[in-house]
Amino acid sequence: MKQNQTQHRAPISIARKTFAVSLASLTLAFAACAQPRYAVIDLGVLPAHAGSAAVGLNDSSDVAGYSGADAFVWHAGRMNNLGRLPGGTFSMATSINARGVTVGDGDTGNGRPQSWVTTPTGLYNFFHSHPTGFLKKVLEQFV
Repeated sequence: MKQNQTQHRAPISIARKTFAVSLASLTLAFAACAQPRYAVIDLGVLPAHAGSAAVGLNDSSDVAGYSGADAFVWHAGRMNNLGRLPGGTFSMATSINARGVTVGDGDTGNGRPQSWVTTPTGLYNFFHSHPTGFLKKVLEQFV
């Protein structure tokens, strides 16, 4: 009787191993399909600049950063120069939200960083001699 039991266990053991391997293969296949796919894209540089750096990214794949001493937003395959604050020597975009509103830092010619936000008319320095509560008003209007 023991001999018959041993003979019946061998096919069951092979069936379990086959099932386990099949299940593991399916799990890996579904996991591979569920992974997001990413692509590395060369954003390029702004004219007359040697390099660029991406600093912020939103869910629409818009990129905020800087090229040389100028802030940019990369949108729909095109790098757009955001410029600088009036009199400024540099600007750097640091973040971009889902609506495309960008914030960053720059100066007004004195080398001291001041924060700005993009508006329909350009960069807006929201820490330049403004009363308390001004930042809240700017964010309510543009964000």
